Amino acid sequence: MRGWTVFLALALMYVTGLAACAPQAGPPSPTAAAQISGDDRSAAEALWAKIQAAKYRENWATIPGKGTFYQPLRPHGVLASTYLSPGASEALKARPGQMPDGAAIVRETYTADKTPRGVGVMLKRQGYDPAHKDWFWATYSPAGEVRNAGKIQSCNACHATVRSNDAIFTFPVASLPAPEVPATEKDKSMAQDLWQKMQTAKYRDNWDTVPGKGTFYKGQPPHGALLSTYLNPQASEALKTMPGQASEGAIIVKENYTPDKALADTTVMYKVPGYDPQHNDWFYADYGPDGKVNMAGKAQYCISCHGAVQSNDYIFDFPMNPPTP
Repeated sequence: MRGWTVFLALALMYVTGLAACAPQAGPPSPTAAAQISGDDRSAAEALWAKIQAAKYRENWATIPGKGTFYQPLRPHGVLASTYLSPGASEALKARPGQMPDGAAIVRETYTADKTPRGVGVMLKRQGYDPAHKDWFWATYSPAGEVRNAGKIQSCNACHATVRSNDAIFTFPVASLPAPEVPATEKDKSMAQDLWQKMQTAKYRDNWDTVPGKGTFYKGQPPHGALLSTYLNPQASEALKTMPGQASEGAIIVKENYTPDKALADTTVMYKVPGYDPQHNDWFYADYGPDGKVNMAGKAQYCISCHGAVQSNDYIFDFPMNPPTP
């Protein structure tokens, strides 16, 4: 059985993930192509040549716990493979707060039968676009034809929801968390009541899962090798309407499993009005397979990791803010 102690020993990286803007299926329209400036097109062509010369598929790291052909969140493909340049990979480990100049994140998207759909790239270019964390965006056909490039509005709008994490969804680049604060007796009591509430609701039978993931999808530290995430009606409604913040009573339940599908523990986020206004009123809890409370309350390790997506109501799994027009 995994206890909360294991969580404290692991690197805090949560993947849920949207690393680069989704390329459109099929060739770009003449109108879309005409909107790319000459400088941006040249930069995108040079970037494509650079990542090919680096043999990124062979030499660059993938995201821990995901590898290739994993299921991404919207708006990306049915399957995706993400590669990190050395600078990006080092930032994933060191969490300096933002990516270094020249860091690149490459995402290949695929159809369900693994047919290539396109390639999207985020490149950090110091001074290029300070208003949007200096990211240069480029999308390509599988053969490398430039579909769009530059300050792509749809990419900037979506990734602005995680601006506090250097506009990166896929993993935190924030500094290491503060020491844990012990749970109070009131916190433990709240956690016990929350567990009973979940059991009474029969959450596995009646609550929604995250679209595109279902149950027993691949996880990564600090969570399980396999995960099943459930959303109560309030959380599910927030996923659909993207109101900026989840409403009172929203619950996100994440079951953490070993590779052989043995339940290790269950982690929960519960929105309690007035509980912790500084951190959007989330109450955190971790339970053993039998429902025993391992951790409860204002868990600093949870807050620090999820703080990477503070602007997205501390939620990694899905966007809470609609794209900016």
